[in-house]
Amino acid sequence: MKLGSILLLVVALIPLFDLSYGQESNIKYCPKVLTGLSGDCLHAQRDCNAEFNARFKGAEARRCRCDTTVNTHTCSCCIVCGKMEHEKNKLFLGQDDYSTECL
Repeated sequence: MKLGSILLLVVALIPLFDLSYGQESNIKYCPKVLTGLSGDCLHAQRDCNAEFNARFKGAEARRCRCDTTVNTHTCSCCIVCGKMEHEKNKLFLGQDDYSTECL
């Protein structure tokens, strides 16, 4: 009976580890740019990460860069653009949206 309980416990724990540790590798990131944002990079209402996360639900912006041009600024970030085939809530973008610089 002890061996059966141990095997049952091991079989129950394997899916839990898979769910908690396997999700990050399923996410794909793509480069996106927001142009014409008011103010310069130092005096903007929000930084680039906050700007992307506010505009796009689930963006999870990372590796952001801000460039100032006259009275506006441009934000370039890597954001979530898709998931592996077996994920339910996939985001589909064009072929050109995928880039190795965000991987």
